[in-house]
Parts: sequence; structure tokens; C-alpha cells
Amino acid sequence: MNITRQDLGDLTASLQLDIQESDYSERVKKILKDYQKKAQMPGFRQGNVPFGVIQKMYGKAVLGDEIFKMIDEMIGNYLMENKVEILGSPLSDEEKTGVIDWDKQKDFTFHFTIALQPEIKLDLKKTKATLYEVEPDDAKVDEMVKNYQRRFGEISDPEVAGEKDMVYGTITELDDAGQPKAEGIKTFTSINIDTIAQKTIQKKFIGAKKEDVIVFNIAKAFKTTEEIAQHLRIDREKAETLKSDFSLEITGISHVEELPVDKDLFAKAFPKDKIKNETEFRNKIKETIVIEYQRTIDYKFLDEASQALIKKANLTLPDEFLKRWLKETNKELTVEQIENDYPKYRDSMVWQLIENKIIRDNEISVKKEDVKNYLKEFVIPNYFPVEEGNEEQEQQADMFAESMMKSEKDVKQIYDYLYDKALTDMLKQQVAVTAEKVSIEEFTKILEKKK
Repeated sequence: MNITRQDLGDLTASLQLDIQESDYSERVKKILKDYQKKAQMPGFRQGNVPFGVIQKMYGKAVLGDEIFKMIDEMIGNYLMENKVEILGSPLSDEEKTGVIDWDKQKDFTFHFTIALQPEIKLDLKKTKATLYEVEPDDAKVDEMVKNYQRRFGEISDPEVAGEKDMVYGTITELDDAGQPKAEGIKTFTSINIDTIAQKTIQKKFIGAKKEDVIVFNIAKAFKTTEEIAQHLRIDREKAETLKSDFSLEITGISHVEELPVDKDLFAKAFPKDKIKNETEFRNKIKETIVIEYQRTIDYKFLDEASQALIKKANLTLPDEFLKRWLKETNKELTVEQIENDYPKYRDSMVWQLIENKIIRDNEISVKKEDVKNYLKEFVIPNYFPVEEGNEEQEQQADMFAESMMKSEKDVKQIYDYLYDKALTDMLKQQVAVTAEKVSIEEFTKILEKKK
């Protein structure tokens, strides 16, 4: 059993695997012996079926399985022992390998092509990225104050909708004739009347009753694409092109008697903070808004830094190999799709190489305990409060965290987030950061421009 490597000069190499009968014969024989012990055939007691019969029935299939297992083991061991880092996975060179005669051949030779990772040189200090800091204006804080007043206010169900009430029901897309559009949008939604941008549409809702049907233009009713998408439960791209009229059949009306801005509201909104007056309350809201935007800010920073690093690295990749690898590992993709989307795939591969190097060089790691602490600190408090120093609640939180960690999908998402956060925090310290203060509206426009 032997591997011979030949470099092809374009970040690819050819591997020749030679396997002799002596390399696999004992493995195959052992498996066939196990089959013999379990085999049941008419005329023979269990375990007494002649070995020749078993070999004739299963020998070729077992041989093939074992040979391909050996191929995986040989390549894996070779790459590990020689510290060869590859892109994608090895691809079989069927032309060189030729046709295998599983009935007659005793010795086998297989050929594979591998793509080698390029050498990466990074100069983080000369890499530029912008770190935004959002500054909530008074209008945004006023909006949040109103939200808290409504969230903790007393709810009632009036017969007639007022300016500050919410109506809910089924919203339906209409065609040019004012009839429900075939295969159009139809969903349950709720609308706060005072959030409707156009006053003439807003007036249609004020004074409305249950079972009334209001017809209005969705694009004129709301200022932003995000609002349209949220009310219709559709993605942003689809919401951008909507110009249709919609009808809302009102099935319910909700009125909230807002709480006054006083200590009772402060305590309900922020139970862990001892807020004494409205100024402290508004400052706390500003802090909350900034925290809510921080993950998006960090994402924008990492995106900008990664694009700059990809450009600066200027890596050469074995593009033809990678296109073939994408095709063989994604059978549903056409050659045309791969050609069109390859620049995106390529940038993704380059960033993955850069990211892995940064993680290795800076010894960034995320442990199981980090995931558990994240769940206890940021996720579980959304389900029930955990008072500091309350041992019973802390034990419950610990048990809840252990239970949540049984979901591999959820744990992987947290691992990915914590790795990104650690990577982002490290880059903030090492790249050339330009700090820029912006309003929430300005930051939203920056994100939309990127999209």
C-alpha cells in the first residue's frame, strides 16, 4: 500500500494510490467470516454455510467496500502525516484510473487530484474598516417610550377604532379590478393606526368597526419596505416591488390605555434598574437601543473587514479544480450556474481560509462552557427572570441550559455566533479602525446600500 504525489504546478497535485492484495485480503476475509457465522441457508445449519459460497455471494461487494474505505484512510493519513492542507476534497481521476475489473484484478491503482491551500500573508494593521456607533435621536427615544407605555398599559376591546388603536384581521392582495388576486398575498396581520404614513388612509381606519373591510394601497400606507414586509409576512425583496391595493377585513380592535411616564412604568420596563426619573429612563432606553443595534454594527464591521482582507490577500486559487469540485458535490447545480456564481463561491472560500488562519494565529476558541454561559446570560432570561444570588433560580437556569444544549442545530448557531464575536473583537483591536457616529436612519441607509 503506497501513495505517490506529483505536484502539477497550479496549486493542484496528483495522488497515485497503489493497493496490493496483501493490503486488503485479511480485512475482506475477516468480514466474510463474520457473514459466514450469521448466514442462514436451506440445507445448512447457521454458521455452517461453506466459505466458498459466502465468498461467491458477497466477495465482490465486500472487496469494493473495503477498498474504498482504505482509499479514504490512506488519503486522510497522508494529508495528516505530511501536514498537507487542501481545498474542498480529493477528486477521482477516472481517466487515469481506468476501468476496474473487480472479478479478476488482485492489485489496484487509483488516481486522485487534490487542490492545495495557497500561502496566506496578512497585514491586519494596514487593513481598514469602519466601526459605526449609532446615536438614537429624541424621536426614536420618544417612539420607544410610547412602546413601553403601550406594552404595560391596560388593554380593552372597543367597538370602534380610534386613532391610537390597533386593528387586526385578514389582509388580501387585490387585482386591478379590485378583486382578490389569483395566487396573491393573503395573511393575518395587525396594524397600529397611528403608524400609517398617509393621513387619508389613516382616516379610513379611524371609526371602523369589526367586520368592516378597508381597501388601501400598501405602498402608500407605510414609509419603509421593512414595514410592508412585516405586515404582509413576506421577504424584503418582494415587498420592494409591491404597488397593489389590499383589503383588510377587520376581525378585532385593540385599545391600550397607556401608562403614564412615572416610577411604575420605570419599574415594569426595567425591573433590575432603580430608575428614579424620566431623564434616567430615557438614557436607559438609549443604552438599550444601542445594545440592540450592536450585533448588526459588529456584522457590518466584520463584513467590511473581511472584504478588505480578501482584496488585500489577492490569493490565487485553482479555479478549474474548484469549479469541478462544486459540480461534483452539488449535483443540482448546472455548469452555467457555477460559472455565474463562482465569484461569490470564490470569495467565500478565500474568506474561510483567511478566517481559519486568523483563528489559528490568535488561538481563538469557543468551549462548551462558553455556549452554556451564553444561554444562561442572554437566552434563558427571556423565558424567566434569574435573580442574582438566588440559588434555586440559578440551578433551574443551569438545568434549562443543559436541556437546550441537546439541540445540535441551536448549539452550532451559538458556536458560530461566538466565534464571529471573538473574531470581530480581535479585529477591532488589530485592524485600522475608523470610528464613525451615525443616526439610526443613516445607519439603516448604509445597510440598505450594502444590500
